[in-house]
Amino acid sequence: MNPQTSPSPALDLGGPPVLSVTAFLKWAGISRFLFYQEVKRGRIHPRKCGSRTMVPREEAERWLRDLPVLDTASHPEGP
Repeated sequence: MNPQTSPSPALDLGGPPVLSVTAFLKWAGISRFLFYQEVKRGRIHPRKCGSRTMVPREEAERWLRDLPVLDTASHPEGP
């Protein structure tokens, strides 16, 4: 790349383009059981390469955006 040019704004240079299942679990803070429940329900779409299961970063971010927002009015804080 020419030092005079900057990378395209669409490029995410802050991390790998795909996450292993273990890396996704750590990133999302969920259990392996919940991950595979989400896959079964069609809420997250991992990719396979041989025996390796991977989650594209864009898919991980889409999954997070699509989670329902907690309705705080129906979940008041404790005493």
